[in-house]
Amino acid sequence: MTTSYRLPSHVHFCCVGSAGILLNVKADRYYGVEPEDAQTLTECLTGQKTAFAQPERHFIDELLTHSMLLRSTEHTPPPNSLSVTRARNSLNNTYSSRLRPVTFQDLYRLGMSVVSCATVRWCGRRQRRLARMIRRVEIRNSRLKEARKSTSGSAPIDAHEANSARELVAVFEQMRSLLYSAHDRCLIDSFVLSEFLSRYNVFPNWVFGVTVRPFSAHCWLQLGDTVLNGSAELIGSYTPIMSV
Repeated sequence: MTTSYRLPSHVHFCCVGSAGILLNVKADRYYGVEPEDAQTLTECLTGQKTAFAQPERHFIDELLTHSMLLRSTEHTPPPNSLSVTRARNSLNNTYSSRLRPVTFQDLYRLGMSVVSCATVRWCGRRQRRLARMIRRVEIRNSRLKEARKSTSGSAPIDAHEANSARELVAVFEQMRSLLYSAHDRCLIDSFVLSEFLSRYNVFPNWVFGVTVRPFSAHCWLQLGDTVLNGSAELIGSYTPIMSV
């Protein structure tokens, strides 16, 4: 039987130009992949190549040794097949001048969201912080999708959810400065906002993206083609590597 390969659930890969990036969620680390190795891994995952010469064999063996690649009997989709709607809009500078006032319920739910973030990040092994955050959002979103499928046969984003997100993000940004700064904290900000929105039954996707030369990683929340906590122009420079 011909040996094929797949990525484990905690490892994600994307190509940015000719180079590649690997994300190990359990280790909370990104790894740069040279163009030759990125091509080898792409061909390996898509089943185009199953026999390797040195140094290709050494690269594949290293991934296998560190559990970043698994032998499999089934082919996986190509690494760039990650389905993320291209971001075309953002909520920046689009709020109505007539924002609704912040309520006690808003403050309470934001406080609970911050507590959830602190609990998930600090309870348990430090190396698994990102994995715990991702898992929490995955479980929540999968329940939503199942509930929607059982009622409508699909999981569309309706106008009510989009309008609710717009209003709630505006409220969230009014309160956020009371508790923390979002500057250079895209991971925490995205998770807390996701927790906050989920308490109003709004469930955006949490997208992670990367750039190379120089390397940079970023994450944001996205509902359809609209970025909720960032600029669509800025995010357009990132290649998605994972979406939750």
